[in-house]
Amino acid sequence: MVTAESGPVTVVRAAGDLDMDTVGRFTRHIDRVLAAGAPDILIIDLADLDFLGAAGIAELLAGGDRVRRGGGRLRLRRLSHAARLALSASRTLDLFELDDEPPAR
Repeated sequence: MVTAESGPVTVVRAAGDLDMDTVGRFTRHIDRVLAAGAPDILIIDLADLDFLGAAGIAELLAGGDRVRRGGGRLRLRRLSHAARLALSASRTLDLFELDDEPPAR
């Protein structure tokens, strides 16, 4: 994962798989970002995500709750085809705020 900060906005770029085998690392990363000072907007860039499993979806939802409790907002950016498909199939896509960047191909 790569993290970039620009003022009140922090972008975390996830790549590869986000599933039950990798979700712990993702959760720890997001927790470190939030512990360093909750951003006003936390953007999760999913352009390079190859697979999004149920555990990954659950963590995106839980991470959004943690960000909101800190007074911020979570947005998803550039959903890969796999991410969009998983979120649509699980009927959770509408639960996320999407950033205005064009979707990844």
